Amino acid sequence: VYKTTQGKGRQAALEEAEKTAEKINHGHGRSLLGRLCQAHLVAELGRVGEAKWILSHVEKTQHPDRMEPDAYGYYLYVRTRLGESDSFRRSAAEEITRVFELNPDSMFLACLYVRMNKERLSPYQCLEIYEQQYAYGSCSPILYLETLAVFKESLAYLAKTDAFELHALSFAMRYGMYTGEMAQRVTELAGRRKRLSEELFRFLCRSYEMYPQEETLRVLCTLMIRTGMS
Repeated sequence: VYKTTQGKGRQAALEEAEKTAEKINHGHGRSLLGRLCQAHLVAELGRVGEAKWILSHVEKTQHPDRMEPDAYGYYLYVRTRLGESDSFRRSAAEEITRVFELNPDSMFLACLYVRMNKERLSPYQCLEIYEQQYAYGSCSPILYLETLAVFKESLAYLAKTDAFELHALSFAMRYGMYTGEMAQRVTELAGRRKRLSEELFRFLCRSYEMYPQEETLRVLCTLMIRTGMS
């Protein structure tokens, strides 16, 4: 969530997420991923010393080499947020890439891989990786948030209105992130279609309820006629 906020909003989101992480840790016996998440959040809040202290305790209870792939990748990523050297960040990126290649169906590792290799991956390549995770069966909020972050860079990357993109946009609707610009882009893309799928029909109806644009209604009616819907 903190990726989608800035300034005071970002700070408040981080602090709220930290409280949630603390609750998870207390409720699940301080799980490894929960502790790593807590270290990540306090580091983002600027409390690097505290984050390093949490990581040192994590390392005492479980050596990184013996961690499960998701946890190991996350551990490496969190360390890159603690002011480590450029050489460490490069080696961490290489190691996360290696672990992801061994576990290509891990949504969590896929997102870490993208983050660590953002400079050399195009937005389209990032979306391809996210869509592959969706094809593997992932419907994680993290996956949708990362996808929406790409759309936020430019709506030109929203180009298919297929099941994957519509699920990400439905997530945006559910949590107040769906914008009028997104609605306009979906309408534009839908207008190029020859037929109207039931999923796209339902989505356009919900989009029209949120943003009653005349063009959306026109596209809906046109596609219904083309498809023979009544």
